[in-house]
Amino acid sequence: MGTEPSVNGLVSVVVPTRNRAQRLPGAVASVLDQTYRHLEVVIVNDASTDATAEVIEDLADRDERIRVVHLPRRRGAPGARNAGVVAATGEFVALLDDDDRWLPEKVERQVAWLRAHPREAAVSCGYEVVDERASGRTEVHDYPVSLSRSELLWQNFAGSFSFAMCRRAFLWSRQPMDERLPACQDWDFWIRGAADGAVAVLPGPLCRIVLHSEDRVGTAAAEHSGRLRLLERYGEEMSASCRAYHRAHLALLEGTGAARLGRVARALSGGPPWVAVLVWLEWLATRLGRLRGDPAAGRRLVLGLVRPGGASASPRSRAGRMLWTGVAVLATTLVAGVDAARGSKDVLICLLAVGPCLAAAMAGRREAVGTGAWAVVLAVALGFPDAIWGTATYAASVLTVGAVAAFAAWTAPADRRPGATSWLEPSRAPSST
Repeated sequence: MGTEPSVNGLVSVVVPTRNRAQRLPGAVASVLDQTYRHLEVVIVNDASTDATAEVIEDLADRDERIRVVHLPRRRGAPGARNAGVVAATGEFVALLDDDDRWLPEKVERQVAWLRAHPREAAVSCGYEVVDERASGRTEVHDYPVSLSRSELLWQNFAGSFSFAMCRRAFLWSRQPMDERLPACQDWDFWIRGAADGAVAVLPGPLCRIVLHSEDRVGTAAAEHSGRLRLLERYGEEMSASCRAYHRAHLALLEGTGAARLGRVARALSGGPPWVAVLVWLEWLATRLGRLRGDPAAGRRLVLGLVRPGGASASPRSRAGRMLWTGVAVLATTLVAGVDAARGSKDVLICLLAVGPCLAAAMAGRREAVGTGAWAVVLAVALGFPDAIWGTATYAASVLTVGAVAAFAAWTAPADRRPGATSWLEPSRAPSST
């Protein structure tokens, strides 16, 4: 790494790019439009073969804050980021993918937080996803505002590089990106960033991820390889439950259909039984969350269960809670299956009512009671036409959904912190000023 002294207060924004001549200007414009003006943009051209080089030079001619690094051969996204970090001169370093966008206050809020917390190395943020393939539909992702290293060993709760800002001194002491990882480099970055303290996640969307038809970096095969390398690297730090959880996710990335389910079952066979329930609930919550415009619901549920004191202070009671929750969901599903065979709408009732109820239980009693009441009302409303026609299992379905709602409220932690804005937000949020 380089040895040039950093410029006090300057933020170096590293933007790696390859063959994105059409999208790169939008990413750079979102940086130059920041309310925090003391910054430089280091664009790293990873041996592009289209008009990207010409576009970069044109951008640099228009604004003196833009610096350019041309790589003679392709090094991949992590190598391009490392080259940009070497060229950076700022006190703080932020990273941005060439097809993502920042909201105007991102840099200002993250710099303010790092200055207010001199012991912390890195900070992330909430974000929104705009899907160009679905008429510009926007989904907002919110996460808890503090993440420990032990929590980040389970899942990349902190998000992509585009959300990150860190101190340049941190990057001097640790190589920022492992170029041997085909995927999950951002996850590895956050784990190492949490070595000396928690990683903060500023609330509210400050970054915009754009989903489009062009190729994005990363495939299922690359994710499988990257996750496997992380498991090998940090496996000794992980609990047996965490390792079983990772093995199950690796199996989910291998193939499709019944064969994949068999691999998942074998992966879970060596771990505690409650991990199987965790993986199933995560899958359900993720899909229900997407229907509700909240794709982060599954990961938040996982974090709520693995966070010490989040779901239960006692691992034994946490396992029992998950087991009985799983039993309740299974019972509801069986009832719905019987009715589905008779042409009933109770399957829809279960999917819409039970999943959000269980997810809310991870937050606190207040949310569980409110969501449970909504679930019962929805079940009654959707099932009423069937009741008129005398569907035998309608009453059982409503009672089962109600029982799940009551169970969620009964087992939810009672110490819900006042003023929290997300399901699992701790009581003391990092200051953004």
